[in-house]
Amino acid sequence: MVVALAALGITGFVAPGFFLSGGSSDGESGQTSSGQSGGSAKEPVGQKRAAEGTIPSEEDEVPEVAKETRGRFLSEISNGNAAAAKANTSTLRWARVIADRVAGMQHYIVLGRAIVNPERIQTNLTGKLGAQDATGLITLRLPDADGEWCVSEFEFG
Repeated sequence: MVVALAALGITGFVAPGFFLSGGSSDGESGQTSSGQSGGSAKEPVGQKRAAEGTIPSEEDEVPEVAKETRGRFLSEISNGNAAAAKANTSTLRWARVIADRVAGMQHYIVLGRAIVNPERIQTNLTGKLGAQDATGLITLRLPDADGEWCVSEFEFG
């Protein structure tokens, strides 16, 4: 999907895709992350992985409700309004409150598509802060048919 964030335009929201990254416990769900990071400085990882067929491309269809929620959610996060962002998720049947804080413009929560059930994903984000890599920790997995959609929290290094 597009977990490229500020792409979060996502393209502001989600760039062309995710890739697996290092591991740690997410603390909320008790899941442990795993995976390998990859990519080179010359070619964006998302585009490289999409070409390899290991992540969804930008053309992957995003459920309409996800698009609408993502837009509202990202708008509030971009404005630094954590309470309003949480309110947008709490009204949806598949969502729950997933964030207690937004630390300036360095902290984002994004709806994205997880690949191979990683608990931690990394993707290239574009938008208000420009293009940069960020690591995201999945805090909520949506109960959809394929189990790939999730809500992730991103922090810029």
